Amino acid sequence: MQDEELRIARFNRKIKKIDSSYIIVTMPQGLGDILFFCIFSKEYRRLHPQNKLALLVTKRHFLNLAELYRDCFDKILYVDADIFSKIDSSRLTFYYHLIYDEKNPQVHLADAVRNAIGVGNNVNPYYPVIYVSAKEKRRIQKLGVQRGRTVLISPEAVSCSIDASEEDWLNIADMLEKKGFRVFFNCGNNLMYGTYPKVFLSLRETLIFTHYAGYFIGFRSGLCDVISAFSDCRQIIVYPNNKRRGEFPAVKDFDINPNVKYMEYCSLKRAFPDRIITEFIYEKGRMAAAIEREFGNGENIG
Repeated sequence: MQDEELRIARFNRKIKKIDSSYIIVTMPQGLGDILFFCIFSKEYRRLHPQNKLALLVTKRHFLNLAELYRDCFDKILYVDADIFSKIDSSRLTFYYHLIYDEKNPQVHLADAVRNAIGVGNNVNPYYPVIYVSAKEKRRIQKLGVQRGRTVLISPEAVSCSIDASEEDWLNIADMLEKKGFRVFFNCGNNLMYGTYPKVFLSLRETLIFTHYAGYFIGFRSGLCDVISAFSDCRQIIVYPNNKRRGEFPAVKDFDINPNVKYMEYCSLKRAFPDRIITEFIYEKGRMAAAIEREFGNGENIG
């Protein structure tokens, strides 16, 4: 408890030292929300020319993303999520309640963020170039990635609770291997997913990995947003099938067909139309067949 109090006091002192010309935008929510704010941050700055801009994030992978947009911010701040709710928030600017505004439902997440932060619908998104160092390239090559013939499978997502089993994913991995693809699992548990190699990389390293690999399969999560923005790999994204009426009132027409409307709201095909992305809603026992159709005979994919 004493250590926590010291961390809170230390962070509050840091905030107090930041002069009043700053807007300190805090984004404690999902990776996708932070990405879309960053994408439009240059226009946001243009709308507030008299202010400096700081971005506050609460998780290490959020910080990894913010660092990619360092040229858009005068400061990037980090505070542990476990003490975030206890710090002095009087200097912070929150947009979460506006992004998920039940009184003004939106059809897509990017629209919701644009509306919340006050930028127009015709604003050009900004994606900084990621320069890959020779050391980073060697590390990816050392893992055994076959360029353009490797699939990274991400079988878990905090925001997507689906009852797919380890066996389901192993069947998919076996199918891909038979088609001549090298398969990796994005997983920190080396005891799972058989003998397939596992990687548990930083966000930046994951983007570099997928760029060289060529393919990504996973449940819908904020990681998918960031991969779509920065990696030109082909993605197959599986959406949840367990959404219920009344669960997301900030999504326009959600109660008409919750699973479909959730997929439309989160759609990365719409957000990144120049990417090769396949999206479908999970059906138990049919995921492997749906993915196999996308890979065909393994030749000339994408």
